[in-house]
Amino acid sequence: MRTIIFLIYVSSACFSQEVLSFEQVEILNDNNKIKEKQADILENSWINPVLLEADLSNNKQKNSDTRIKNKKFSINIEQDIYKSGGITKTIDKAKVLKKMNTFEYIKNRRILESDIYEAVLNLNKIDLQIEKIGYLISNKNMDILKQENMYKNGLLELFVLDESIIEVAEHKNEKEDLRIAKNHFLLELKALSNKNYKDIVLKQKNIVSFDIFMNNNINIELDTLMYEKNALERDITKSLFLPKISAYGVYGYEDMEKEKNDTFYSYGLKLNIPFDYNSKKERAVKNLSLKLAGKKLAVRKKDEILFYKYIKEDIKLINKKIKNSVTVLRKYENIFSTVKEMHHYSLKTIEDVNRMLNTININKLKIRILRIEKKIIINKMYKKLKPFGE
Repeated sequence: MRTIIFLIYVSSACFSQEVLSFEQVEILNDNNKIKEKQADILENSWINPVLLEADLSNNKQKNSDTRIKNKKFSINIEQDIYKSGGITKTIDKAKVLKKMNTFEYIKNRRILESDIYEAVLNLNKIDLQIEKIGYLISNKNMDILKQENMYKNGLLELFVLDESIIEVAEHKNEKEDLRIAKNHFLLELKALSNKNYKDIVLKQKNIVSFDIFMNNNINIELDTLMYEKNALERDITKSLFLPKISAYGVYGYEDMEKEKNDTFYSYGLKLNIPFDYNSKKERAVKNLSLKLAGKKLAVRKKDEILFYKYIKEDIKLINKKIKNSVTVLRKYENIFSTVKEMHHYSLKTIEDVNRMLNTININKLKIRILRIEKKIIINKMYKKLKPFGE
């Protein structure tokens, strides 16, 4: 039930609707079902099978022509009832594996949804960049018209006009490069989702606190569970070389020709004390595996702390860029008011007004692009987190 709740929750973690393609969802679900079944098998692996045996024989003595037919049927069972803690540890290991399967599902789905989220952001960013280049080209074309007239009147060197023409060509090539990049992201999105990027509604994501990041970090959760699994495997291995008690029982029926038919049964307890030459080495391997898992967990926590630190720093820097761009925009808006007023008194041309309006639009687009870049950075953080009420 816990798994089902997680899966329903995680499906809406990044979006207001399901965005993964049906095929991707099926692959995720099928992989999860396989791992759940494998964990179920392990959980009940300590239960031995019941054996049904049938024995049909035809016997002939050496110095006689007499043949004796025997029929024997029996049900056999031998079940471990005490393995020095091995049974309970095996069940506990299966439970840990089920938790790991749940978090692996969440992690895999989170990665796919975050990739979609980032692809949509990049596509939106490219659309804004293409729009911004359109305004840059428009402004530069207005410059070229002025420069051509100045050049014809001998007021401008040719190289200045050449540079403006080259700059327009470069802007056009830049726009084509953006379209190539857009095709790349469209292909990436198509592999994961059947939806058009313009129809995908993105949920707002805000930077989370350090405690939330560490307490909900999927990688740390998985490495912690891996450490628990190794600890249980160490204990299970240890139990293999300790005393074991098992109960057994046999019940059957034997039909012997020329003799009385009868049922038979037997039952009892067995005590096994293994003496294995490699027991010490096998336990040493499990102890080393546990230590290694502990070291990996410590390194993981250190890496995630550094990751959070640098993400916070990146956000801080991009917020400064946004603030600076807003300041520049406000200055251009004030200048635009002056230019409009001067145009009203025929002191500025309509081209001057349009050029300044284009410049304002360019700066507005720069701010929107920076805000998308900020979302892309924050998304890298959410890619590592399990759902926590976002």
